[in-house]
Amino acid sequence: MNDRKIRVVIKVDGVQRTVIAVRQVRNSDNNELFDLNFHTTSGGRAYKASTFGELVATIDEANFRECDQHISVHCNAKSSSTNTIKKSLVFGDKSIESHVQITTGIKQDNLFVPAFFMVCGDLSRERFTIPVDCDDEIVDLGELRPNRDQLRLMAVVSQKGKEFTSNEEHPSNLRVISLKNFNLTLIWSFLNVRSHPQAINFFIGTTREQGAMRGLDWWEIYNLYTDMNMTHAAAYFDAYPTTS
Repeated sequence: MNDRKIRVVIKVDGVQRTVIAVRQVRNSDNNELFDLNFHTTSGGRAYKASTFGELVATIDEANFRECDQHISVHCNAKSSSTNTIKKSLVFGDKSIESHVQITTGIKQDNLFVPAFFMVCGDLSRERFTIPVDCDDEIVDLGELRPNRDQLRLMAVVSQKGKEFTSNEEHPSNLRVISLKNFNLTLIWSFLNVRSHPQAINFFIGTTREQGAMRGLDWWEIYNLYTDMNMTHAAAYFDAYPTTS
């Protein structure tokens, strides 16, 4: 249970496809601690839009930039109260764009922190194929029909042993993964419309002026999930009114 590798997958036409890969890696300041890395598949691309509605609308893929993305959750061995969650975009020209969330939610508050919320793209594409030599632990989210469904996924981090309260009335699925220094909670659901060609990711960053983000209770996480889900759905139906 050291450098642990987990692959979150979903079946498309009966074949498992990668949603995200999770890597547990040693902390650089204390080799007794383990950080988390979330990776999307290689060969990705990114697009910036001036409005959220423009981001949701289908864009000519020629306007996308080649990009690999990963999100890391750091133990912050030198801090007794905070953790850092960092989103990094590495572009084809080797330039890097980073966004950071500093949070007291895990250590100090002993609550839950959203690492990211993602509306997945068309997972039938070749880049989501699982490598033949993959020996990762598999976490299976079920089945997806990209021509009819959109997959939404939120990754939530808490202290190891901090259990997330499942609300059976919430229209979503839940899976908790126990890691060396964290619990990882995955919440996911489907919207019954065609998948985007590209994924859309939500990341909550903080600034020095704002200070550290507090932790959220389980019901606040559910509320945040619902808000992000509905925000995207509303923008989608504005962009594609004939599908509503």
